[in-house]
Amino acid sequence: MTVKIFLDQGKLMKTIVDAMVSVSEDVTIEISENGFRAQARDIGNAIVVDTFLDKQIFSKIDAPSSGIFHIDLEDFSDFIKTSKSDDSLKIEDNTDRGTLDLELKSSEITKRIQLRLNDVKNHRFMKIIDRKFLSGCEMDAGLFADAVKAAELGDEHVTLTHDKEKLHFTAASNTRSAEATIHYIDNNKVGNVNFETGTYQNRSGDTVQIPEVHEATFGLKFLKRISKIGRSGQTLKLSMTNSEPLRIIYTIDDEDNEEQGYVAFAVAPRVLEDDIM
Repeated sequence: MTVKIFLDQGKLMKTIVDAMVSVSEDVTIEISENGFRAQARDIGNAIVVDTFLDKQIFSKIDAPSSGIFHIDLEDFSDFIKTSKSDDSLKIEDNTDRGTLDLELKSSEITKRIQLRLNDVKNHRFMKIIDRKFLSGCEMDAGLFADAVKAAELGDEHVTLTHDKEKLHFTAASNTRSAEATIHYIDNNKVGNVNFETGTYQNRSGDTVQIPEVHEATFGLKFLKRISKIGRSGQTLKLSMTNSEPLRIIYTIDDEDNEEQGYVAFAVAPRVLEDDIM
């Protein structure tokens, strides 16, 4: 059954594409009455990008049932990058040709492309947004970007240490080390600091006390990609649990600052030999 969506602000899709393009060769898209969702993941699931645009953003959605499509991400990106500020976007599946058809249209020019649909197989969207974390905060995206840039001077892996007063970045190699600390107290660029208490079941299945400090090490290249998506003044939502994946969410807001979607990242922690033994 054919599905169609119409987006007056076609350039909004560029935010989605920019977040995913360096992660994977392909992308899985879901179009439903709720809106547009796309997810990309690298080989091994070291990083997953989950994106969503709410139905309210679209001028029209024709989706009697959900449609899931698997296409080449670079081809999708190359076309979306041609969009201008006044372009509208239409996406429609063509079951006869086995393609996903895209159209960018302005008063001056109409551009179209047909992208071959790949086999979706038994794809299941990873539940990044629904996952429970034991600590979190909101901060200015510029702060996070500055801290990542400082840690970049140390090593290709960065350890994040999160407590109620700060988020600490440390990166060290055999020849150099670098660190940065985002302080929470009296910092108007940080808010909604949250730490769970009690017990939880860790990755080994054991019930343990929730620590007061959460720490894990992540690939610098992933943190750099994430930091480049946000802009100074934009809010970033960070969530951590000790020795588990890191989640970072950027919201997509309309002109009235109402949330209309999100770009979410989940980054797997580095596994060290000491963790395996």
